Amino acid sequence: MARGTIMTAMDGHLCLSMQEKIVDDFLHQHGITHEREPFYPPNPELNPRTRLRGDWLLANGTLVEMWGMPNDPMYAARMREKEMLAAKNGIRLIPAPAARTRTEEQRSERRRPGTEHVQHRRAPRTSRPVC
Repeated sequence: MARGTIMTAMDGHLCLSMQEKIVDDFLHQHGITHEREPFYPPNPELNPRTRLRGDWLLANGTLVEMWGMPNDPMYAARMREKEMLAAKNGIRLIPAPAARTRTEEQRSERRRPGTEHVQHRRAPRTSRPVC
């Protein structure tokens, strides 16, 4: 799912991807009380401007994070910061890795060492004799 896609979950929460909508709908369907995008506690090193947000806060204080792009270095660094911030504040953090889509699996197959990707090209047009 592309970045910036906004979807509405069953309970009316706005979600920024299909993966987030799936998790939010799961929580709703199973009667798990949750809030969307709660703020992390302030921290002079890891959250000095108090702008860091989680994806869901459960009623028992547990944070749930959708790790959607773990292969992106900047995103992965932010994930580690959130993990450290949660640990420093005694907050239980549940990572929810995003499921791979069929398209992503097909791309991985093409890149796998030892597999060949053949590009099909059209034969060049030949000029036709003018009658």
